[in-house]
Amino acid sequence: MKNGLLLLDYIGFFGPLILFCISLWKLSMRTPFLYGYLGLFLANTIINKALKLLFQEPRPEGSMTIVGEPYQGADKYGMPSGHAQSVGFSTTYLYLVTKNALWLALELGIVGLTLIQRWKYRNHSVPQLTVGMLVGTFLGYYGYQVMQLWIKKSILK
Repeated sequence: MKNGLLLLDYIGFFGPLILFCISLWKLSMRTPFLYGYLGLFLANTIINKALKLLFQEPRPEGSMTIVGEPYQGADKYGMPSGHAQSVGFSTTYLYLVTKNALWLALELGIVGLTLIQRWKYRNHSVPQLTVGMLVGTFLGYYGYQVMQLWIKKSILK
């Protein structure tokens, strides 16, 4: 049973990467949205680092690592959670592009595992995870809206 739980912890830890790969695959036939996703994913990552440096809120006491990940620079801070922000962004953006409820259910499962893993290993507090999800979800929604306008304007020209 312990090995099964550890597997779920690894899925949670690598949730942002898993959702990134799923997004690349699902958007590969929708080139404008794919390019938008890649640019917005980079912007999402930069925004997360900037917010960490702005808030400078420490991670919870007793933080544990799952793969020996070092927390240096902006990553030594916990607010907002980069994992939560990343999975919130990818899930929101991909759902808005594809409108696929089955993929959304799978992605939400990965989101849940990611949030639980980050809390269980004391890498983030509940408020840090909540803010990360809210920021990522907002950026995914806003990014999709911007891409819709850009594509619409490109077609009309």
